[in-house]
Amino acid sequence: MTKRTSIEAINKNNYSSIDDIKKSFQSNMETLLEKDSNAENSYKRKYINLKESVGTIKKLRFTETEQLFEEFKIKAEQRDSDARKLINKIKRELDNYKTSNKVLKETLNSNHGFDCETIRKDILLRVEDDHKFSISQLKLNYDEKMSQLESSSNQMIVERDQNKEKITQLELEIEKLKQQNQEQQEKEKLEKDQLEKEFQDKIIQEKEKLEKEYQQQQQQQQKEKEQQDQQDQKEKQKIQDISLIIKNNEQIDQYYKDIIQELKLKFEEESKNNNLKFEQIIKKSEEKLAESSKLILKLETEKTDLLGKFQMLSNKFQEKSNNHKELLMQFEELKQNIINEREEFNNIKNKEIEQLNKKLQDKSNELQELKESTEQSKIELQKEFEDIQAKFDENLMEQLKKKDQELEDQIKKHNEEIEELEERLEKSNDDSLPTVENLLNQLKDQKLELDSLISKNTTSLKYIELFEIFTHLKIIQVTDTTYELICQNQSNNAKIHLKFSIEEDGSYSCSTISIDNCKDENNMFSEEIIFTKEDASGFLVNMLSIILNDQ
Repeated sequence: MTKRTSIEAINKNNYSSIDDIKKSFQSNMETLLEKDSNAENSYKRKYINLKESVGTIKKLRFTETEQLFEEFKIKAEQRDSDARKLINKIKRELDNYKTSNKVLKETLNSNHGFDCETIRKDILLRVEDDHKFSISQLKLNYDEKMSQLESSSNQMIVERDQNKEKITQLELEIEKLKQQNQEQQEKEKLEKDQLEKEFQDKIIQEKEKLEKEYQQQQQQQQKEKEQQDQQDQKEKQKIQDISLIIKNNEQIDQYYKDIIQELKLKFEEESKNNNLKFEQIIKKSEEKLAESSKLILKLETEKTDLLGKFQMLSNKFQEKSNNHKELLMQFEELKQNIINEREEFNNIKNKEIEQLNKKLQDKSNELQELKESTEQSKIELQKEFEDIQAKFDENLMEQLKKKDQELEDQIKKHNEEIEELEERLEKSNDDSLPTVENLLNQLKDQKLELDSLISKNTTSLKYIELFEIFTHLKIIQVTDTTYELICQNQSNNAKIHLKFSIEEDGSYSCSTISIDNCKDENNMFSEEIIFTKEDASGFLVNMLSIILNDQ
């Protein structure tokens, strides 16, 4: 906008100088043509027609470019709406996946219908009842079975050794089960880490491709900026669209990273819960073994105290040994049930892992499709931009050719009319020749001044562009003594908007209009600032330091 305003101000100055020349030429010609009223009327009509045609040419200069710009804006808005619809669709699918994961988590927390605590309580109650009953029977038959204890002591020692061997075997089997579970968990972790690495590598490669394409597009845009200044706004809009697409892709990548992180945390929680359950079962089995060993120790102490009465208690001890065997059988059955349930749980877990892998594959396919669609949209945008540019160039060339042809025709007509007027003037009055020659000389001088003004305007436009590039500063004239200063950093959108006025004593005063995306730590622009020409460079350096330090 500032470039356009500065260019329009320069064009106004040019047009004002042209109008001055026309006015002077008109006044001089009117003084000459007062002698011949018919010639004056015809010249005035032709002059008015020429003036109207010049006005129509000026009006038709920017009409088609504005229409093309509005069409491009409508297409960009339609493309943004399509991208928003696609993002909303992906969000809905994510919500569906989250609900399915919640259902899976609730099924895992229910332990698949296996209740270890009730089984443990039943076994402990049976052991306590049997122990109480045995003690009561021992007290009743104490005197009768002392003689039988001595004969059956050797058998009891043999059975004790057998029981110890069975306990050691059970401990070895439990350790093997622990090792197998640890190996399975390590394998599952390695497989998951590999999947995550492959997925992250794919994401990184795709990001690098997008960044390379983005850099190539930026280089092309810089070359086009040097060739044509009028394409700056359109190319900036194109760069912003591409950056929005890249940001959308990064947001989508972040969504998938969050999903993978959630799945990873869920799997770790499930593995921890499974390990805790397995450790609880092992602890229960160890407690059961400790209880059985305590019973054996109690029997050994009773044997040492009641060696004389061992025969009376042999039958009861036989019953006790049978009960102990039944407990071992129950323990083996419980162990087998635990192993079977563990296998079922592993099968269910493997199925769930396969389902999760399928979901991840589906998500990766969707991401690939989305990236392909973004690439297609890029290609379509590029084609649309090239078509619009070609149409714009063709229309400009046609308009310029038409305008050049019209101007040449008008110049020819004008020259013919001038020649006719000169001939008439020569025929009518030879005294008017020196005045016409003077006017023609004035016209030539004024044309030379016009050419010099046009060359100065082109150089001043270049100076303004260089000034804006090096200082990040844009100046808009409001009145003859008041201006607006806009100092903006395009990288972080830091912006300082000031009102600048020239005082009568030659000093300058500034007041703030707005400060965006930057911090005025020294409160430099909190109040009105008044400075001289010598302090202008320091004022500019301080303003640039504020917008550049916030990067």
